[in-house]
Amino acid sequence: MGAIMKAQLMFTKNFIYIFARILVKTTPIWGVVFLIIFGLAWAFARIEEISFLESLYFSGITALTIGYGDIIPLTKAGKAIALFMGILGVLNTGIIVAVALQAMRVTYDVVIEEAKGCLEQLKKK
Repeated sequence: MGAIMKAQLMFTKNFIYIFARILVKTTPIWGVVFLIIFGLAWAFARIEEISFLESLYFSGITALTIGYGDIIPLTKAGKAIALFMGILGVLNTGIIVAVALQAMRVTYDVVIEEAKGCLEQLKKK
């Protein structure tokens, strides 16, 4: 395996590790938003008189802002819940993207420090 490929693999492993660590630390934030969406799915199922499984599907599609349109809210309360789910979904996506960007920055800093250490060792030889 070439040096470049090893460096890419190390970067990827570091990124995944750091991303997971930051994701765990931010669980209280995105976890609460996720639980609210889950609760709204339950309320949506009751209001729109559909199964909870269909409501979970609708919630996921709405929160991810995909919106296939195969399930639509028919009541005003259902429409309000769907709107709120969409807003919370955008918020949660933003949180996950921010975590990924932070993990990328930290990983980059770690890799640069490792590279500086390798260069210092080479200079000593």
